[in-house]
Amino acid sequence: MPSYKGREYMRAWHLAHPGYQTQKSKEFRERNPERQAELRNKWNAENPHKRRTGRNSWKRGGLSHEELAAVFIKQGCSCAICRVPLAFPDRKTHTDHDHATGLFRGILCCRCNVQLGHYEAWPKFYQEAQRYLDNARVE
Repeated sequence: MPSYKGREYMRAWHLAHPGYQTQKSKEFRERNPERQAELRNKWNAENPHKRRTGRNSWKRGGLSHEELAAVFIKQGCSCAICRVPLAFPDRKTHTDHDHATGLFRGILCCRCNVQLGHYEAWPKFYQEAQRYLDNARVE
């Protein structure tokens, strides 16, 4: 075992011991709730711009939970693209926003959110893929 614990060594160690650090951190938090609260409060004071206010507000494009619920109802409680029914709030419910402006656009299902991200990155691919599918022949 090398005495120097450099970056590569630590990476290999963590790969060989998956979950070890997570478990140790969890045990520390459980044994030291006061210290954990102290550390959390210190971080929140030093990083007010990164602090989450309210339930997942950083994911909501600046909308309050009530505003987002109103949009969700207006959309018919479904994805704005494919119209599949969604639960709200849910891990599979995504708030879509324009990455250039940061403005909220709508509520999407996970699949449509991922596909929209790909489309925005490579719009020409989807045009070419549609051309291919239109012209493809099964023999």
